[in-house]
Amino acid sequence: MEDNMKYDHDINWVRRVLQSADIMNTFNGGSVSPQVQIKKTNHYKQINSRVPGVSPEELRVEVINGHLIIYHNVVFDASQDDFVVPHVVVSHTLEPHIDRMGINANYENGVLKVILPYDDLQTDFHRNIDIDISM
Repeated sequence: MEDNMKYDHDINWVRRVLQSADIMNTFNGGSVSPQVQIKKTNHYKQINSRVPGVSPEELRVEVINGHLIIYHNVVFDASQDDFVVPHVVVSHTLEPHIDRMGINANYENGVLKVILPYDDLQTDFHRNIDIDISM
């Protein structure tokens, strides 16, 4: 019997979370998918993201283990506890020739622009490796 009560509690919590998600999905006539565009030049790669309904203060840009992640958190009200879920807009694998320390972002006219400059030292890298022959 106790297991059923716990199960009922968990089902109710899930229902509240799903209702919050449904409200978020139908807010302002439904959800609008983010628009992402990638532009490449000789000196950098640029990722443009338009995320309708999300303020620039809510957007986050992070580099994690060789990936550029653009996301924002969605907060669901599950009764007394807030349930936070990251909504990933872009997950982009960084090539070795991207200067990770030089990445910058700005928000202008409703578009988040992330600039990924190329590392000039890496693009034309050539090294002859001597072979150690031991007998």
